[in-house]
Amino acid sequence: MALAYGKEMQQEPTNWNVGDLKQALRQLQNTVASVGAETNLRDMVGQLVSLFRQTNGETELDSSAIAKSEARSLWVEMDKQIRLLELDVLFWQAASGSNAVRRQQQMNDRIDLLLRYCDAWLEKWG
Repeated sequence: MALAYGKEMQQEPTNWNVGDLKQALRQLQNTVASVGAETNLRDMVGQLVSLFRQTNGETELDSSAIAKSEARSLWVEMDKQIRLLELDVLFWQAASGSNAVRRQQQMNDRIDLLLRYCDAWLEKWG
């Protein structure tokens, strides 16, 4: 279930595994680094999106409202960055020359950020 901005998360998580998400991000990062990987990127990002959206982001947190609010904030930010990553791939595929290099770096930066978010999630609630 994709998280709609501003809506409460209503159902229990299914198969939420930040480790799987991290592994998918690392594979995507390796593919981005490969020359001519454009053909695989769109499919890989699609799989990443599916993995991320299988759940609504709730996990078995302690019952405090602060923990749930922090988790929700991190989840929304991760969702936003994944949406932007989808756009990055589309723009990269359409770019050429120095624009393609810049877009590639932008994707790498976004993947690094998502990996840091995964680490923060694991540290706090893992």
